[in-house]
Amino acid sequence: MQTNTNSEVNENTESSPEVSAESEIAIRAPDPVIRERLIDGPDYTNDEFTNYNYNYNYNNYYVNNLAQEDLDAEFQKILQESKEEFDFLQEQKVKELIVVEKNKMIEKYRNIKQKLQKIQNYDTVNADTYSTIITIIEMYEMQYIETFSLDEISYNNIFKLIKTIRLTKEEYELLEMLIIC
Repeated sequence: MQTNTNSEVNENTESSPEVSAESEIAIRAPDPVIRERLIDGPDYTNDEFTNYNYNYNYNNYYVNNLAQEDLDAEFQKILQESKEEFDFLQEQKVKELIVVEKNKMIEKYRNIKQKLQKIQNYDTVNADTYSTIITIIEMYEMQYIETFSLDEISYNNIFKLIKTIRLTKEEYELLEMLIIC
């Protein structure tokens, strides 16, 4: 068996490529510091300047040079614009809710209209009455009318015919809200 001395071990480790690559890695020196200055700005290179002094000088300039009335007027203007924007957004929300509710009502009337159209094809005797009711519903869907007023005789004839149709209580009430006497 062979024994290695310290000098042989050092020679073996120095000749190994793995160890020599690690020993040659050098740390790069940091980049030099660059200072930039504004062209027209004050000289901020002195050590006495701090953020506190900057804030103090900035605030003193505006407190001393702007009148309190100007600040109040500007504040009132901003407040008024904010109120107007809030009112506008609230109006938009209300309009959207109204449109959604109106679309739900129109959908309910469409169901009634479909039922009446099916019956109209079979009941030729009362086809004109069904046609009148369907036309009233279509005018409501197109938002030309909110309610339709009839004379008492026509009103009674239409609702006497509607009672013979299989409509739910809700659908019947919707027609009563649309067609009034």
